[in-house]
Amino acid sequence: LLVASIVSLIPLAIILAFYHWTSWFSLLVDDSVSLAIPATEDICRQLFSGSLPLWSHHTMCGFPLQARGAQVFYPPVLIGHAICLAAGWEGMTYLVATIMQFRFMSFSSYLYLRIIGSTTLPAATGAVAYSLAGSLLGMGSNWGNYVTLATYIPMGFLVLEKFRAGHPSWFWVCMGGIAGSFIFL
Repeated sequence: LLVASIVSLIPLAIILAFYHWTSWFSLLVDDSVSLAIPATEDICRQLFSGSLPLWSHHTMCGFPLQARGAQVFYPPVLIGHAICLAAGWEGMTYLVATIMQFRFMSFSSYLYLRIIGSTTLPAATGAVAYSLAGSLLGMGSNWGNYVTLATYIPMGFLVLEKFRAGHPSWFWVCMGGIAGSFIFL
């Protein structure tokens, strides 16, 4: 788990380096900027202030929030918003949640590759390559749902591998349920 945690820092470092040293790199563009990010921020803001986020008053005629914004109950979004509140970052919830997903993606990929028999270096290389795949970064920058799905694919394979090996513990049954339910949020 220690090596998997260290490996999962590599995509984080690469993404943050691109943000810091380039002017052209953007992890979130297109639909995310115009709709998903403002809606998610508004839902989180209302939820964390203690009100039920049913409606946004930021458009001239209003906008139903919770009717379309179930993604706010996805744990990385809630954790991302809490991190942003603590750090004083305005409007960064979606970005922090997306980066957390890339980190978990490499973590679970590394664990899966190790469990199926890869040695440390190939497993680390495969985990980083999967989490930073160009098509995934491209799709993830426009539609965060692809990142959510891709995040739990290695965990799903890991759970299936444990089932295939026979007699899975309750831990792996619960992990399979959690991974499956997070995809739908």
